[in-house]
Amino acid sequence: MKLTVGLDLRGNIPAFATLTESKKADSECAKLLTLPKGSIVVCDRGYNDYG
Repeated sequence: MKLTVGLDLRGNIPAFATLTESKKADSECAKLLTLPKGSIVVCDRGYNDYG
């Protein structure tokens, strides 16, 4: 299992959290996110998808 957490540094609790199977690429989950301008994304296994 893989836990993806979005932190909003202006608050004390996570903005969102998702739980997926470990084989699902981080880039697939990232496509579903709407992040505010200036966001920083950190992935340990963020597979590139240039398609």
